[in-house]
This record gives sequence, structure tokens and C-alpha cells, in this order.
Amino acid sequence: MRYFWFIFLTSAIMAQTPQIVRFAPLPMVKSQKLLEQYLPMLGYLESKIAVKFEIIYTQNYADLIDKLGQGMIDIALLGPLPYVEATHRYPHIKPLVRFLDELGNPSYTCSLFALNTHNATLNNLRNASFALTQKYSTCGFLATQKILYDHNSSLQNNQYIFADSHTNAILQVILGNAQLGSAKSSIVEQYRHFDLQILATSQPFSGFLLVYQAQTLPIGVINAIKEELLVLKPLSNPKHAQITQTWGNNLRYGVAPADDSHHNDIRTLLQIIKLPK
Repeated sequence: MRYFWFIFLTSAIMAQTPQIVRFAPLPMVKSQKLLEQYLPMLGYLESKIAVKFEIIYTQNYADLIDKLGQGMIDIALLGPLPYVEATHRYPHIKPLVRFLDELGNPSYTCSLFALNTHNATLNNLRNASFALTQKYSTCGFLATQKILYDHNSSLQNNQYIFADSHTNAILQVILGNAQLGSAKSSIVEQYRHFDLQILATSQPFSGFLLVYQAQTLPIGVINAIKEELLVLKPLSNPKHAQITQTWGNNLRYGVAPADDSHHNDIRTLLQIIKLPK
């Protein structure tokens, strides 16, 4: 009898032991901003389900994708292009949910911009300098090249640098280190008071999403995280808005279901646009 009682107690304790979940934020976010952007959301999930998040920092999207695919990360936040690249190399990376913007849209656009003092035209553009984000950033090489193709131009006939983040790409143009830049439209809008002009805007891309490593996380944990996020409707429920008000700007407006097919437009673009090595 004592033996079975011991087994019962041991099982109960084990059931209450939190599942360690290794989470990787966007590589474009500096570590000092982690507290205000991600920890409130992770803390909320820890209060609802038996998980304990461990933060894994990565250098760039390539580093994040490799660590996620190789099982060193369980859950990560990815943009649409990094997601497509990740699932092409590691089919066991799966979509969890995608985040909405302040209007409830599950998509975003990228903008090409320059200073108002720069007489920029995109048609047949040559020998101009561009500040892009990262190679695997949707608003980096891919979106910029598609916009230029539409104007009979190409990055191959111009110079470009990878500035590492959306903000840095914008600052490179403001400081005069590049003539044109590309970044997420909502971030460019935050810097319009620096006399920036938007030259062109991309097609909408499916928004940033949470993805998971199907080989490392139990399906019960995956479903619990998904359900806790999907139930929150901060744009229509004031109580839910109060819960998410301290979450990062990209996270606080709720989520929508994510499906792999949402990113077929990226796959189509990659058939005509080759990313740099």
C-alpha cells in the first residue's frame, strides 16, 4: 500500500513540474528590449499552463533557423520569409499562430524609402546605395527586389548593405550612409518626421508568427499554448486588452490561426528571386 501511495505522490509531483520551453525572440530585437516586448506574454502563458520559458538569443535569422531545426529551440517568432526558409530545410518546424496588427490584420507590408531631399526614382535605377535589413528578412532583399523588378530595376545594378535590423536600415538612410532603404512599413512610419518619403510599398505578406519544433515539444503543450493565445481578443474585449497592454507592439493585438499555405506567395517569389549567398 505504501508503495502505491509513493507512486501516486511521485506522479502528482511530476505532473506539476513545468515543461521547459526554449523560446527565441526575433534576432532583430536587442536584448535590453526583451523585458518590455516578450517577457509579459511569456509570463502570462506561464501563469496559465505548466511551462517555464527559457530565452535563447540568436545572432541572426540563419542562426535562429539552424538552432530551431536542430532542436536547440522549441518555439520562435519568425517573419514569413524566414518561416519559408526554415520549413524548406526542416519540415518538422510547424506554424502555431500568427499575430494581428492594431487593425486586426494578419498581414503587413514593406516600404522603400529615401530622404525627401533625395530626388529618387525607381524606374531604371542604377548605381544607387540601399540599406536593407537581413538577408532572411522579408523586407530585406526579397521585397526590395520585387519592388525594383516592378520598376524595371534590380539590386544587381545597385549597391546594398545589410544593416541587420529595420531600425538600423532606416538610420543608415537618415545619416546619409545609404540613399534608399527598405523596412517594415509600420516601422518606417515611426521615422517619417525625419523627412522620409515612401517611394513604393510591397504587396501584403502574412504576418509574423510563432512556430514550434514538432520533434521536441509534446503536442499537449503546443495545443495549450495555442489555445491560451487564441482565446484572447484584445481588440474587442477590454479585459483581454488590459492583459496584453504591456506586451510588445507586435504581440498585443491578438492572434489568428496559422497555416502553412498562408506563405505560398513567398514561395512563388522565391522562384523568380534568388537570395544572395
